[in-house]
Amino acid sequence: MGLSRYDVDADNWTIYTQYNDPEDELEMVASQSKKGTKRDETTPEELQRVHGNLAIMEINANPPGRDEEKLNGEWVKILNASDVSIDMTGFTLSDDAGHTYRFGELILPNGATITIFTGSGTDSLESLYWMAKTPIWNNRGDTAYLKNIDGKLVHMYSYSASGR
Repeated sequence: MGLSRYDVDADNWTIYTQYNDPEDELEMVASQSKKGTKRDETTPEELQRVHGNLAIMEINANPPGRDEEKLNGEWVKILNASDVSIDMTGFTLSDDAGHTYRFGELILPNGATITIFTGSGTDSLESLYWMAKTPIWNNRGDTAYLKNIDGKLVHMYSYSASGR
């Protein structure tokens, strides 16, 4: 069972979308303090519309100098282009070789970006660190896969040495 949480600023609504399987009918439960509970039905297509607004915007795969010495020069930037915050907890980011980063607890606000650096550092609201000891992104080309908590592809981004 998956659970996606979307915090909506208007009137302090918090929307939870609960589902067992992407093909199942989804149930959206919204609650507002002091006003009880409102229940609405939604579809997998509507959930995909929200998750579909997550996009890998850019990959910096080849920083100046030796990649092994500049691991944080490698990074991936993801944008939430939806009109709601998206819970990315348990999502994964991976490449063609199977290197995989699993997101910890993360609510990405609408309109915000998050940058995942290959090397080490201290996670913040804008930056996460893979903690890899070697480069992840191939300089000659690679594909990044962003998947939701159920392993369903949300977005992919391919690039080659000649351009992104």
